[in-house]
Amino acid sequence: MCRLLILPFLFGVLSPVAANAGDWVYLARSESDIMQRKEVGITKKECFKIKREEQKKAKKINYKLSHNKCFSTE
Repeated sequence: MCRLLILPFLFGVLSPVAANAGDWVYLARSESDIMQRKEVGITKKECFKIKREEQKKAKKINYKLSHNKCFSTE
């Protein structure tokens, strides 16, 4: 029974998809604290997509972002 539980665990740990996911952090905050947002453990592509969306939302609602950045954790 123990062997049957170890095999799925090893496949999950050694999966290359899990190794590449989650190395970017996105942080946004408005100057008037209307909006605060933080995304952790996302890919670079997702991070810059969220950044563009937040810029569009800021223009639409007419508020200024003090932070709108993507960070790599590596």
